[in-house]
Amino acid sequence: MIKYGLAVFGLLVGFAASAGNNLQNPALNKVRFHEPSTHSPLVLLEKGQVRFAIAADLARENGMARSRKSVTRAANLIRTAFRKCAGKTIPVFPPDSPELKKFPVILALGDNIFTRRAGVDTRSLPKEGFAVKTVGLEKESQGLLVIAGYDGSFQPGTYDEYDWDRYRLNGTLHGAYDFIERFLECRFYFPGIGTLFPELDTLKIDPVHYTDAPYLRNRFSHSIALASNPKNFFPEMGTEQWEDWEGHYRIAIGTRYWAGHAPPPNFLAAAHPDLLKLIFYTDKDGYLYYNPKSHIGNYYDFSNLAFADLLLRDLRKHYVSKGKDQSVWKNHDANSEYVVFGQCDTFVTGMDNQTIRDLKLIPDSIRDSRDQELSNVYARFVIYLADRLKKDFQGKRLSLIPYHNYVLPPTLPQYQKWPDNIDLRVCVYDFPVYIPNEKVVKHWKEQFKKYYDMLGGRPVASLWLYDHPRNAFVRAVAGRSLAPIPKLFGKYLDRMELFWDYFGNHNWDMFYNYYIMWRCQWNPEFDMDAALDEMWDKLFGKAAPHVRGFYGLLKTRYEKYYAQKADDKITYNVSVLNRLEQYLQDAKANVVPGSREEKALILFSRPWARAIKAMRGQLLFTRPQYKVVFSEKDPELRADLDDLHWQKAPKMIFRDVQGSGELGICRTYGKLIRTEQGMHGLVVSEKSPAANPDKDLWNNCVVEFFISPGTRGDQYFQYAFDPLRHVFAGQKTEKPVATAFMHREDSRATSFSRIENDRWILHFFIPWSDLKHVAVKDYDTWLGNLIIDRKVPVRENLSFSMTLGNNHRIKQFGYLKFLGKGD
Repeated sequence: MIKYGLAVFGLLVGFAASAGNNLQNPALNKVRFHEPSTHSPLVLLEKGQVRFAIAADLARENGMARSRKSVTRAANLIRTAFRKCAGKTIPVFPPDSPELKKFPVILALGDNIFTRRAGVDTRSLPKEGFAVKTVGLEKESQGLLVIAGYDGSFQPGTYDEYDWDRYRLNGTLHGAYDFIERFLECRFYFPGIGTLFPELDTLKIDPVHYTDAPYLRNRFSHSIALASNPKNFFPEMGTEQWEDWEGHYRIAIGTRYWAGHAPPPNFLAAAHPDLLKLIFYTDKDGYLYYNPKSHIGNYYDFSNLAFADLLLRDLRKHYVSKGKDQSVWKNHDANSEYVVFGQCDTFVTGMDNQTIRDLKLIPDSIRDSRDQELSNVYARFVIYLADRLKKDFQGKRLSLIPYHNYVLPPTLPQYQKWPDNIDLRVCVYDFPVYIPNEKVVKHWKEQFKKYYDMLGGRPVASLWLYDHPRNAFVRAVAGRSLAPIPKLFGKYLDRMELFWDYFGNHNWDMFYNYYIMWRCQWNPEFDMDAALDEMWDKLFGKAAPHVRGFYGLLKTRYEKYYAQKADDKITYNVSVLNRLEQYLQDAKANVVPGSREEKALILFSRPWARAIKAMRGQLLFTRPQYKVVFSEKDPELRADLDDLHWQKAPKMIFRDVQGSGELGICRTYGKLIRTEQGMHGLVVSEKSPAANPDKDLWNNCVVEFFISPGTRGDQYFQYAFDPLRHVFAGQKTEKPVATAFMHREDSRATSFSRIENDRWILHFFIPWSDLKHVAVKDYDTWLGNLIIDRKVPVRENLSFSMTLGNNHRIKQFGYLKFLGKGD
């Protein structure tokens, strides 16, 4: 039996519930309690007997997209919860059905005659907000439980032809989730066994009235819909998967605002094949940043205002067609309120042309600045674009995304006052990981204040936040650092959205991190630790204290060391790794084999054996050495393993780039030979590679070779080869003055690839002249690395010297020892 009620009222943010019940469970969202009506307890379920029916006007949602059927989905959710918890089917009737008179309690969902009789005006609620309220209907001798919210489906004119289906106002659905969590104690931690429906045979509810609404209007990231991500399931999660995980997490876009890379470069190129040089940037060496085979590799020429004029002409076509013309602009990039512009997702430095020189847009003080080099170039372009938009498309707002080396405000005074129709989403790669670092927060607060002043006293609309791509220890806990962001930045940051970039997949084995992160988007005051404490107990039973200790140690090391930019070797030293392993061992000893708790622990533990092993490898890292033999003749470029030249060369073994020492599924090795003419390399990898001619080099399987003359690391050269004989070349100077990475169009590097017997063999050649360096001498030692990035049959990164996931880390290169001619 479960009974809930309110007894003593105290004015906090509303009226407080009595201590003897779970209404104020700190593990749930904080809601605002109001003084309830006076009536007898409502008995919804008594000793397994259903005593209520649902009253919902589902017909009002006919013709709506499923994602926006708030009341329909709420009814299905509540019916599912009672079916799973009590084994009962709850009937649903229209509000005017005489059948409702047969039930002692009516559960009214969404706006209807019962909702209004209870005094709940859904139109007055905040968008996506909801109310839960009980009243007694004395004349009918019935009780009424209302769960109703602000629903776009019930508000005429909410949606239009430009809206994408992620724009949804589903207040009643949010209220239904809160109800089954608060009163039925359902939990949605992860699919399958992580979705909890406790047994229930009696449910009585004392008078109650509370309301809630989300703090952030948009709560969204890359889709985690289960139907589209079956590859991320793990066997221990169980067979039953709830597809609507976005609903469980309260994920939604509650406005038409969006900011990202728009419009798509492939759309623009297809619409204007004769204007590629107008659209895309050409560097001083004549390289056009246009890549028809991939998202990466394109870069708009936003030093050219004629490009802005072209965008506006295409925009007019889109609006004249009422969104039907999507040849350039898609509806979520140009809707009835917002026009989105964002530079392509490619990093470009050293930008230079006549316009930039004439207007002195890149002063020497910011040249090569990682955060600010192109800020004036960008500002000039977007001010022009916003002014034209205001003139030609009245009422439309321009959504922008400062990114890469224009993420900071412009430095030139003439570009520091922006039109009032601009809203910004700033990409902050430091957040949320470094939120515990006061110096980092102070720096960004100063930048947001500058934007605030530039925008005429308006805040930054949104931040683009980044998960940690390479460190599992940080990735497991960094989500909790999202919660302090609104309070830390105050008036300089709006309540629009904190966009969470997974920087990889949504990892179900770190469900606890995502659970609290999404809850904090609904309410930054959410009690994360109370929620986690409850989670550990519900999922792990007797093993909970050890899981709690494991997480607590991760949290402490992250906040006190990693977030303060301490070295990994300090943050995760041997003692810490030993303690983490002990926690997992103790947890395992406290679960029954085959139990639900053991399966949950297997999921929780899944990343850690490899992560801890990799960190031990990183602590012990020393540069490996490979002996490069000399050959009098150059082997033919034919990837022939039987060639005698390759018989002399020792094998270079490839291992996991993160340091675990694992050889990988596609066992891989390499060989290097030097001749008078240059360097030859051979890479042999089991299993056929990804080799799609419709994709660019970086989206196929690829081998990368890095080489740095000498051991000082003054400069390095990068080469990349795919199975289709595509070659990429570039170079970067590090000392005495670091310069931007440069593409090499003059490279003479070549390759030959062979796929045979489910094996990939790659042979590449790099002439010494390509390195702009005198040919190597006998017994010289240079720095270098050889890496393979596999996409199939599994995605894996293997290398000669561990890269830690960033192949350009010259400090992680190994030694290449060049043997003499007689050796």
